[in-house]
Amino acid sequence: KNKKKKKISNSLFARKADIPMQIDDCNNNIIQYTFTKEQLFSWFPNMFQDIEIFDKDSDLLTRINSGISVCIRAFERHNNLDEIAMSWNGGKDATVVLHVVRLSIHIYMNKLHLQEENHNHNNNNNNNNVNTNEHFQQILAITFIEKDLFDEAIDFTNEIVNKYNLKMIVLNGENGIKDGLIEFYEYTNNNIKSIFLGSRSCDPNIKNIYFTPSDSDKGWPEFMRVNPIIDWDYKNIWSFLCNCNISYCSLYDKGYTSIGSKLNTVKNKSLLQNDGTYLPAYKLNDFNSERSNRIEKN
Repeated sequence: KNKKKKKISNSLFARKADIPMQIDDCNNNIIQYTFTKEQLFSWFPNMFQDIEIFDKDSDLLTRINSGISVCIRAFERHNNLDEIAMSWNGGKDATVVLHVVRLSIHIYMNKLHLQEENHNHNNNNNNNNVNTNEHFQQILAITFIEKDLFDEAIDFTNEIVNKYNLKMIVLNGENGIKDGLIEFYEYTNNNIKSIFLGSRSCDPNIKNIYFTPSDSDKGWPEFMRVNPIIDWDYKNIWSFLCNCNISYCSLYDKGYTSIGSKLNTVKNKSLLQNDGTYLPAYKLNDFNSERSNRIEKN
């Protein structure tokens, strides 16, 4: 007889999520996981094809563990994964966040799986046997559409959505992110409690903190911003993308280091060669010039 596939319930989420969402509690009670390179390599062989990548960049393992720790803390705050959304625009930072979230779900759901099996006194379990794709698909992807976006960015955004069978909500970004999110929360009936973002501490007007509440007193919808790569720098981003088996938007191979729309984005002059061609974004040496290819509004 064929055994029925065991359904992983969300009961353990419920037992952990009865804590008020206070900002100090979120940031002060993050368990900093220190998974070894051997563990990550054994769990994700398709991503980490060569364990030596961690020897080439000793900081990479630290950053991945930091991102995983923040994501797991966010999961622990909620009854279900469908209370969480992820900002997805196809950019390099969003791409890193997407894959760090995938790694974190795999680790967390398998941990829950083993805990639940032990709770039910069932010893016939297989470690790391949970199909985490279905759990990853519970997290809603949100993207903002505005005029004159690059075709390559749109194509890559849709490619990843189709590859991982994500649910994506497309919002109007013409009037700004705030208005788009107000529309989004009206659509979802305020069900989304946290949003994963690709913010980094070097970005304009960003606080160097993992969890920050939205400015609901200024008219924003009420949710928790989760910043799993807040302490990553430009080098960390490209070390992750280049050393792991991860695809990224093709514009970054054409001299763009930061991508907005065609109206505010040009190729980075720091990557211009004597023959008129441009080096790829990961060749940028001056990390402070990462956003120098973005045209400021007057």
